[in-house]
Amino acid sequence: MYLFGPKSVMIYRIVYCVLIVFACVPQFIKTENELDIVSTLGTGVMLWANIPIMLIFGPMAMKAYREYMGKLKRGEFHPHAAPRIVDVVDGSDVE
Repeated sequence: MYLFGPKSVMIYRIVYCVLIVFACVPQFIKTENELDIVSTLGTGVMLWANIPIMLIFGPMAMKAYREYMGKLKRGEFHPHAAPRIVDVVDGSDVE
């Protein structure tokens, strides 16, 4: 949605569902080697999508982590009572 806009969401959902059905067809994956190839391809696609994102946003995430750890070490966080589970489920525990 962020890359291609809200119109791309439905196309993504349709392609995703078609690929699930396609992968479940018994004739598509016959051997363990073919399953390994498909899973390796999926992992590769996932890596190509996530590595640039990690390189771009990694420094921002580390900065936020260091700020959080600094506040934690300085004692800037004050403990509070845990909310009731009913409030958590209802969403009324958010300030």
